[in-house]
Amino acid sequence: MNISLAYDLPFCFMRLDNWQLVTVSGKDNRSYLQGQLTNDISQLDQDHFMFAAHCDPSGKVLSNLCLFQQNEQINYLLRNSVAVAQIADLKKYAVFSKVNIQLDNSNQLLGVAGNHCEQRLTALLGDIPTTSHSVMALDGLTILRFEAPQPRFILIGLPEKIADLQQKLSQQGAIEKTDEQWLALDIEANYAIIDNHYFMQFLPQALGLEKIEAISFKKGCYRGQEMVARAQYRGANKRSLFHLIGESPALPEVGSSLELALGDNWRQTGNVLATVRLADNRILVQLVLNNDISITDKFRVLGSPESQLQIYE
Repeated sequence: MNISLAYDLPFCFMRLDNWQLVTVSGKDNRSYLQGQLTNDISQLDQDHFMFAAHCDPSGKVLSNLCLFQQNEQINYLLRNSVAVAQIADLKKYAVFSKVNIQLDNSNQLLGVAGNHCEQRLTALLGDIPTTSHSVMALDGLTILRFEAPQPRFILIGLPEKIADLQQKLSQQGAIEKTDEQWLALDIEANYAIIDNHYFMQFLPQALGLEKIEAISFKKGCYRGQEMVARAQYRGANKRSLFHLIGESPALPEVGSSLELALGDNWRQTGNVLATVRLADNRILVQLVLNNDISITDKFRVLGSPESQLQIYE
């Protein structure tokens, strides 16, 4: 077990094999995505990425996305488990648009994080994205900078470029970790993890996507807009994204519930999106719960009465 929280994470890198890169090309790519996604794609430029959601007509999220632009091409990252189904759905309305949407399996994704990663990446590459310019193209790499829970980076490039970079990072003292470490950082950052079990299950606000500016309430129409707006302005959404930490001999399964203490009794609640075991043997759980949950509430893993979990802020 070598998964750490952000505050005690050593300088490290990890192959992001559970993430997928998708390319959207063609002269109508921007206008087409504008009519499909929750954010204002007209504001996307080559110096910044943006978050967005792709919803069905009832406003339920197929996937949350991280979009960035390279010249005229728009790319996005999403969880690998939902990529094929999400692309198939996104293509449904593209028959009359000049747009090409496809998996990019030629490039690899490498995450870099941990103590002093900004300084060490700068020493290695000479330049990196900043807080005001979150995307950079540099010497065969595309680099994205994420600020939460601490500065960290995704580097995208051809396999030989990524392999060379991994070797140089190791020479600098970086530790290689699995992509579960990146998952733990995403949980800490309150970035919702939508794998195939929760395809088309939640409104964007139940996943906290408005809090990471993944929804524009000023743009024109897009698929699912009516329900997303109703959730925002009429209180149609009653759920929120949380992460919990605590002791448990067992990890809850994605798709399961936890149990909430109600006096001397326990009641099943919530939907588990993601979970990892930390190096100190605690577990970190991301789940969707009702909005009326209190920070003092106590939880346990279903079927594990000795477990103890609480909301982590």
